[in-house]
Amino acid sequence: MAFGPGDPEPYIERGLAGFNFPRGDVADLLPPKARKRFLLLKQRAEDKRALVAPYYEQIADLRAEKAEHDARVRRLTVARGAGGPGLQADDVQVVDAEGKAKRCADEIARLAELIEVRSAHATRAAHLVQRVEGRLGEGRPAGTRMVDLADFSAATLLKKGETIPAAIARFENRTREHDADHNRAQSALVPTSESKPLMREQVEALAGVGQPDVSMLVEIGERIRWPQDATRLPVRAVTLMPGEPVVTGFASGELPNALAFMVWLNKDAIIKRLAEEIDEISDDAAALSKEQREIRLAEIAADKRQTERNLAAVVWAAIEDGLNVEFPADIDPQALLGIELEVDAAQAAGKPWGMAAAAGHVIEVIG
Repeated sequence: MAFGPGDPEPYIERGLAGFNFPRGDVADLLPPKARKRFLLLKQRAEDKRALVAPYYEQIADLRAEKAEHDARVRRLTVARGAGGPGLQADDVQVVDAEGKAKRCADEIARLAELIEVRSAHATRAAHLVQRVEGRLGEGRPAGTRMVDLADFSAATLLKKGETIPAAIARFENRTREHDADHNRAQSALVPTSESKPLMREQVEALAGVGQPDVSMLVEIGERIRWPQDATRLPVRAVTLMPGEPVVTGFASGELPNALAFMVWLNKDAIIKRLAEEIDEISDDAAALSKEQREIRLAEIAADKRQTERNLAAVVWAAIEDGLNVEFPADIDPQALLGIELEVDAAQAAGKPWGMAAAAGHVIEVIG
């Protein structure tokens, strides 16, 4: 999907914030191998859905057949005085009809359970396709293009004596470990070297709001201007006339900002006490600074991305071997399709690309 000078990007509209969005079928935006995989993914979802429909027809036929057998049982057991044969429940004809009705009921229950299981598989496959389409529909940063990842053998990802299902389970467990690592890094404490300056900054800001203004008092003997806080309250009025609408709105005004004033008045003491509170509950040994957190989260994301690529490669290999395996519902679409975003060569070289290149080409021709 490389674009030459003067060639606008196919199926792409330039969007806001430097993003390109698909105009046509999202499959047409994919490089060759990823497009083939995406179409196979859609076909598998359609096949799974198609497997369910015949069961509903079979259940309808079985219900009709069961109704016939139940009706036969009722006819056979009608008393002779009422014009029926008056057969007993242990008569061979009654037992035969009841047995056939029960077999129909058992088969209906079996098919209903099968529908539930296969419908769940079909729904999961359809949702996976929707996730991929949704991700592709979000567009991509301008100046980038999607490329296929280099091929590698899924067999190299298997441990000695490991089966493909076992490898899939191993990679799925590893992705869950990555998620746990991400949560731990994201929720790690902030070190005191960062939390205390942030605390001081917040206290200083609030104290600045709470400082009274005595300038007018000094200059012309006017009143001191105390810190005020804008307040907005909802108003709701109900009329006594039936059928009249309820009147809603709001009232706004200013009230003395007592909190800000007290912080200004006792700023140093408040900072000292808050610093003591921070020391009491902090654990710098387990904390992560902003830079450390960003680095750790980036490392976890890179590890998870590679794990999901390995998982996708093993699942695709299993599908090619005819095994009945599924992709995890939350797998990253890029890992699933085996693609990555790459900065366009023209963009990397600082040359015009996309629509800009097309405009430059027109200028050259006209000039």
